[in-house]
Amino acid sequence: MTDGNLKTKEQLNCILTVFKILSGQGEALCIDPNKFYSHLYANMFNVDLGKRSSNCELLLECLDQVILGRRKKLSNSRTLAFVKRLGSLALQQEHHMALACLTIIKQMLQLNTSVNAMLDVDTSIGQGVYLPELQDPEYCNAARTALYELNLLQRHYHPTVRQMATYLVNNVPATGKYSMAPEILKMTSSEIFSYYNPSEVVFRPSIPPPTIKETAIKFRGIEDKNLVQKCNNMLHKEICVNFSELLDLKP
Repeated sequence: MTDGNLKTKEQLNCILTVFKILSGQGEALCIDPNKFYSHLYANMFNVDLGKRSSNCELLLECLDQVILGRRKKLSNSRTLAFVKRLGSLALQQEHHMALACLTIIKQMLQLNTSVNAMLDVDTSIGQGVYLPELQDPEYCNAARTALYELNLLQRHYHPTVRQMATYLVNNVPATGKYSMAPEILKMTSSEIFSYYNPSEVVFRPSIPPPTIKETAIKFRGIEDKNLVQKCNNMLHKEICVNFSELLDLKP
């Protein structure tokens, strides 16, 4: 794991293997997983929109094993650090990966009440300052920051990302104006990733075709449709005349 020659994919596979071994009956093994938390935390920003975008699904599987599967064994500092980095990661990904990150944050808000503190912009509680460049989630002081990324994601180009960000900002309401469709909330991060994946040229939700609106010229607040029709007729005649002259040209 400490070999600098290992690529992101190999490192994530090593992390996933370790935590799968430590799950279930593997909990009896005397292995300190702290360094693997740090490796996972450090590798989250190594998954981007470039050549390493294929590692997104692998990263989601690792996060599912660590953040959700081992949430009761994570310290509060590590939990907040991972949630904060998920918010930052959502800003630099396509909409399907951004939705997957927000889905994990949503699950953590529902499963761990301490995460709700990150929705509060008052960061005066605690000691020190947030150090986002520190690669150890235990000591980066994520408790001294907030999920400011959600404010930016509320202006995302994808409507579902905007809706999910608004849903999280309002503390995941079950009903009301800012609630979300139950079929989306039931999906896991991996299911969200696959469903909204645009790699097959499928955009969900589908984009409605533009509506054809009747063109009208307003003069002193009155729509003059006759004038519009006359202008269109004159333009059509002009195009026909120019096209005829072009056909009459000899080589």
